[in-house]
Amino acid sequence: MKKILVPFLLLCVAVEAYGQTPVEKRTYNIEVAGITVGKMTATKQVKNDKLTAYTLTSDVKVNFLVYVLRIFYQVNTLQGENQLMSARVDAHTNKGDFYTKTEKKENGYHVESKQHKSEMDKTITGNIHQTVVNLFFREPNAQDIAYAEYYGDFFRITRTGEGRYTAKMGKYEDSYFYKNGKLLKIIKKNPVKDFVMVLEE
Repeated sequence: MKKILVPFLLLCVAVEAYGQTPVEKRTYNIEVAGITVGKMTATKQVKNDKLTAYTLTSDVKVNFLVYVLRIFYQVNTLQGENQLMSARVDAHTNKGDFYTKTEKKENGYHVESKQHKSEMDKTITGNIHQTVVNLFFREPNAQDIAYAEYYGDFFRITRTGEGRYTAKMGKYEDSYFYKNGKLLKIIKKNPVKDFVMVLEE
């Protein structure tokens, strides 16, 4: 029985892996006032000719003197045929655990979220073609939008120079810096101190 079972299990693994490409990975140092306070890692893997999986993970601990900020943040998205199929964000912080789920429905998306000071249960009509995690692997257009998986809303992106873009959504503002299509740096505006993500070469 064991002689039959082992080849069968190996066959199952081979079938599951068929069509998948190697994982593409980008790692960034997270800095505050020039001091490294954590890391952020983005991954992309083409599962087959229709589905691509993305992840974004960050682990941060920073002392702002008046308080210590501790965040573990993970995004998992699945995209297919130029549209978002699903996204799940989990944030574990010293202020509690929070999440946002986005799921493709027949005529749009259902978004459910529990955040630090609010909860959300809403529908987004139409298709979502780009999310924030995509920006780690491709340079946006001069005028573009990107769905923010955690906030359940959209950043408006504007080109501000060669390989430079600003993404705004309400009180939130991020700056992206690319060279030859590769994301080198992100600056996330913060009322206390800005967070800077720098590509680890």
